[in-house]
Amino acid sequence: MVEVKVLNKKKNSLLGRDEAECIVNFEQGTPKRNELQEAIAKALTATPELTYIDRFVVKAGAKQGKASVYIYDSKKSMGKLVKEKPAKDNKA
Repeated sequence: MVEVKVLNKKKNSLLGRDEAECIVNFEQGTPKRNELQEAIAKALTATPELTYIDRFVVKAGAKQGKASVYIYDSKKSMGKLVKEKPAKDNKA
C-alpha cells in the first residue's frame, strides 16, 4: 500500500508541465518505479504516462520517501525534455 501526500505543486508554463513535491509512505520495501508513478499520478489527478519521477529519496530503514515529480501537459512536451534511461543489464 502506497500513500501519497502532496507538499506543493506549481505550474511551469514555459516547460509545459506542473512540478510537485510529494511525501510517499509505504509499508514493505521501496515500491517499484511504475507503482510510484501510478500512485503519485492518482494523488495529483494526472495520467501516469505524462508523470515523470525526477528524484525519489528514501533514508535507510525508513518507510517514507520524498519525490520530485513533473506532470507534463502533452507527450510532445514530455518527449522534448525527458530522455529514456537505458535498461540495466542483469548480467553478473
